[in-house]
Amino acid sequence: MIESLVYSYDVYKDLLDKQQKGMEFYEKLGASVTALLERTRRLCKTQQEERKIISEKMKGELVTCHCHIPQVKRHPHNETKR
Repeated sequence: MIESLVYSYDVYKDLLDKQQKGMEFYEKLGASVTALLERTRRLCKTQQEERKIISEKMKGELVTCHCHIPQVKRHPHNETKR
């Protein structure tokens, strides 16, 4: 009877130790995920600002092309006979 109580206590103590390690793991994981989220938000904001700057620069550079584009002549052998 005493042995089973001692064994139960040991199992309980082991369970508490494992629970504590699990809590520490998830606290560290939560901190890492939060830091990653913040870095990702900063990156997205930076990229959005860069796209805006590039877009504004390109608006001033857009020019209509008045280039002469030669017409493709059809070869008589490629014409379909009707």
